[in-house]
Amino acid sequence: MMRSLNILTKTWDYGTAITEFGANFVLAFLIMFVFMIIRSKKIENKLVISSFFVFVVFISIISTWAWARVLMNSFPIVYLNPINVIFDAIVQMVNLQNSSTSHLTDSLKGLGYILPMQLVGILSGFVCFYIFYILITKSKQTYIKAVAFNQILFKTDNQKTVYFAFKDFIFILIYTAVIPMISLINPVASGLRRIDYLIVSMIVLFVIIYLSSFFEFYTFDILLSFAFAIFSTFFLLIDQNSDKQTIKTELKNTWLHFLISLIITLVIAIVLAIIVYQIFIQGQHRVTI
Repeated sequence: MMRSLNILTKTWDYGTAITEFGANFVLAFLIMFVFMIIRSKKIENKLVISSFFVFVVFISIISTWAWARVLMNSFPIVYLNPINVIFDAIVQMVNLQNSSTSHLTDSLKGLGYILPMQLVGILSGFVCFYIFYILITKSKQTYIKAVAFNQILFKTDNQKTVYFAFKDFIFILIYTAVIPMISLINPVASGLRRIDYLIVSMIVLFVIIYLSSFFEFYTFDILLSFAFAIFSTFFLLIDQNSDKQTIKTELKNTWLHFLISLIITLVIAIVLAIIVYQIFIQGQHRVTI
């Protein structure tokens, strides 16, 4: 099994590319499916919705492990979220600090193929879900027909930009300060297995998402947010029933919120990773994952 440092210092790894594509494909498809169920059943219970979201993340990772075990006979690292990749790439510089054969920034090479494969997986998941949606609405499942595809894509709340930015900053900060750090726990000293790390991460993620549900949730995955923005833009532009001024306002808010989330995600992931990197350097530790 390839460890994260080997993955991140490569400009391409077929196994990692496939697993990141697959995990994000499943994530996007199931997230859209969950939104469809929530809208069609008018589910408002925060505990139930939060459980749905965490279960989707869990299934995305577990299913990828299962297929990787069958196809490649390994349990690969599944980053899934861009924050995890960026954070790990910077922190992994610790292991290259005194290397005579590698440059300090070699751990950033993997970003060039991991992030694009995550994005392609998410976009493919959206496209396949739309095809699935078209097929299912033509079936006898009439309770699904009441949910227009626009209702699945669009949020019903109108959050102020400052409120949105502050909320995203807080919860992305909490996520980045906790979830990526769990994988840095020494497996030998802790006795934790790969599945143990996943379960602990899912418990923490549930707490974060549940707390954020009281504030209309937050941008969990910036690439997922980008896909929502792309598809929302497309369906807004082809909507003949909406007022042009309404469409213009919706597009402005959609892309403004995405850009805010993108900046917050990158800044927090990079800054926290650099802080952790400096802590490891000062303590003369190595990253064990």
